Amino acid sequence: MIAKPEKDRILDEVAGWLKAKKVVRITLSRPVHKKSGLKNVYVRPVRIRGLDLYSFTYRHPERDEVKNHDPAVSREKIGGLLEHVFRNMHVYTLEQDLEVRIDKNGTYALKTSAPSFTSLPEVSHDRKKKRWITTADNRYLRELGVTDPAGRVIPSKADKFRQIQKFVEIIDGLMEKVRLKQPVHVTDMGSGKGYLTFALYDHLVHNRNMDVRMRGVEQRPGLVAEGDRIAAATGFGHLEFMQGSILDHEPGPLDVLIALHACDTATDDAIFMGMQSQASLILTAPCCHKQVRRDMEKNTAGSPVLDYGILMERQAEILTDAIRALIMNYYGYETQIFEFVSTEHTPKNVMISGIYKGKPANRESILEEIGRLKAHYGIQQHYLETLIPGS
Repeated sequence: MIAKPEKDRILDEVAGWLKAKKVVRITLSRPVHKKSGLKNVYVRPVRIRGLDLYSFTYRHPERDEVKNHDPAVSREKIGGLLEHVFRNMHVYTLEQDLEVRIDKNGTYALKTSAPSFTSLPEVSHDRKKKRWITTADNRYLRELGVTDPAGRVIPSKADKFRQIQKFVEIIDGLMEKVRLKQPVHVTDMGSGKGYLTFALYDHLVHNRNMDVRMRGVEQRPGLVAEGDRIAAATGFGHLEFMQGSILDHEPGPLDVLIALHACDTATDDAIFMGMQSQASLILTAPCCHKQVRRDMEKNTAGSPVLDYGILMERQAEILTDAIRALIMNYYGYETQIFEFVSTEHTPKNVMISGIYKGKPANRESILEEIGRLKAHYGIQQHYLETLIPGS
């Protein structure tokens, strides 16, 4: 594959960074044999009982395997993986970023760029990691198939459990910025099986000691019935599930609105419901961005960038969510757009949050910015605008 002298030179350089504690992260990807069952390997520095090591996370379809090695062994492990298992390697260091790509003929390309990181992450594993949701004696996690009867996370649900933990961590931080009168009314639109619905109720009631009235709204009657069954079995007395769509649902009192992975314009329906109710907190994780893309495809033909389907798709996602955030700004929400969980765990990883602050003074400039974005990309109207009376 890689010519041995050149491969050794690259690995020796990586070994130097490892020994000097300058490696932030290494990612190995693009398996040589797709049926091998190993999707990626992620390498990062750790400190365990005073020893500086490198943690290798071997990602299989239904489980993760973690092994720790010293810098010298790490160099040999990385060399074996690059030569026999993977075609791509990204090395992120404090000095530079290095990318190695190998084609099927053994020809490789080497690319260096400015460092993405200026400092090392927290590397100590000796401290106890905070768990927002515990697994021991947690019946709803067992009922949902996340843990086994002994309270251990089932390997195939490891990514889902990470998602639950990260979601609760995010919303806990957001709720620190919101003043809520109790009881707090929470609606989860498109709650699905209820993984995050149950976890949030558990956290707010048992960790934050809040008086909560929570509702999961879902179109599939089987999931509604199962959610109500689990809520009753676990003693979650103020958590209920209702059948219905976002547009048809009458929310009643609403302090916190959640809509995770609602497809295409369903995210806009949820945002509009939250704004209409002046919910103190709106939290969405959009999925699919078809509506804006249709206008873009009509009006940006011949663009040297947007002629590429994947770039058109990503630009449509960015543009759709940017206009959503601006419209929320116009109606008094302080917004953020951020990563939900790493793309290592799910491709649906963008969240939009909005905290109600009251109508801003710069509403005209916000409208102008929305207009400029739409004009530049040939967008006639964003769906969220059509929901607002008089727009």
